[in-house]
Amino acid sequence: MAYKIKWYLDLRRTSTEGKGRLYMVIYNNGTAAQIATGLMLHKNEFEAGKVVGVPMAGKLTQMLGIKRAKLQLDIEELACNGYEVDKMKAAEIKKAVMAKRGNDGEDGNGGGKGAGSETAFGTFAEKFIARRGKEKTRQVYEMTLRKMGGYCDVGRLRFADISVGWLRDFEQWLGATCSVNTRGIHLRNIRAVMNAAIDEGVVPADLYPFRRFKIKKEETMKRSLSVGDLRRLRDYPCEGWQRKYVDVFMLSFYLAGINLVDLMGLPPLGADGVIRYRRSKTGVLCQLSVPPEARAIIERYRGERHLLWFGERLKPGAEGWHDWLHRFNEGLQKVGPSGYMYVRRKGQCGGKQRVKVYNALFPELTSYWARHTWATLAAEIDVPDAVIDAALGHRSPCRMADIYIRRDARKVDEAVRRVIAYVNGGADGS
Repeated sequence: MAYKIKWYLDLRRTSTEGKGRLYMVIYNNGTAAQIATGLMLHKNEFEAGKVVGVPMAGKLTQMLGIKRAKLQLDIEELACNGYEVDKMKAAEIKKAVMAKRGNDGEDGNGGGKGAGSETAFGTFAEKFIARRGKEKTRQVYEMTLRKMGGYCDVGRLRFADISVGWLRDFEQWLGATCSVNTRGIHLRNIRAVMNAAIDEGVVPADLYPFRRFKIKKEETMKRSLSVGDLRRLRDYPCEGWQRKYVDVFMLSFYLAGINLVDLMGLPPLGADGVIRYRRSKTGVLCQLSVPPEARAIIERYRGERHLLWFGERLKPGAEGWHDWLHRFNEGLQKVGPSGYMYVRRKGQCGGKQRVKVYNALFPELTSYWARHTWATLAAEIDVPDAVIDAALGHRSPCRMADIYIRRDARKVDEAVRRVIAYVNGGADGS
């Protein structure tokens, strides 16, 4: 066949960073048709069909090779299916390939038409993010935009460009630095922005690529302690500076796995001994009576304006919270036997220095394990799923059960007492 496929980096209209769009070009019978790859590159970043001088250049070159081979295979299949490819114009070949692919735009060009197909994704995404009420939520979406910016020019990315093919390529690119579940977070964020744009009539529904694109998910590693391990952590004679971290971990557990964000925001305990809060993540109203084990810890760290003084000393903003949480997790991960050893100093001076080494009981332990551990142990002693959901601040799949349990908070209090008894070796324990 006489057709040819070549690369073309269009530098006639560049981004603010001086990058141009990279295309595959079909040449046939004196005509040409461009198919976008979704990549934006500088002139010196694409040489002889290879991406050079950018992060993961080899991965991107491999991706381009797959795109080109797939396009060539599609054209060959057209010829096998009765198309007279030699007599077709390049635009006709492109149209036939797109039709064969089910108009899902796997070439990365999107192929979207109609009102809104030229709408910039980044512009709408920034407005969408600004409307998010929680700072942490905004930060997650902003991280996705930064990741997209490392892959392409978000300023010039249109909704029409985000096709099934574009999503697959972006997912593959993320694979070099992100786990399966982290990639899923970024892809779900893109989906949320696109859903909002469609709901608001900014872009047409036929541009939606997620009907044919499945976001992958894998089981996370175990993040709960057995009842025996929880006792070891609770009773371990840890160093003084670590004790407050273990105590707060246990307090979170005793209060049905309350998230630390919610725990630090609680007001001082009232005379009725009941904590009431609206879970920050779901907005679900939670209520439970404070058991004696939790009350003893609260008394040790009682605050004036908050339940615990930790909540009063946090630096304002997300940075202060993340700094405290980092120190909290680091403290938990050093609980265990420790000793000193001598290691050689860095640099030319030689010599050795004395450093402390920790043999952690649970080197992967974080604050979130308290929540998982409570739910796991509650399930072990057959606490009903609806009660566990209510205690954790989840919305139960069974709406009527959800309403019933929340009206009868005694069910949650009973579950909390049973789980603590299990840990203490009482009823249901060993």
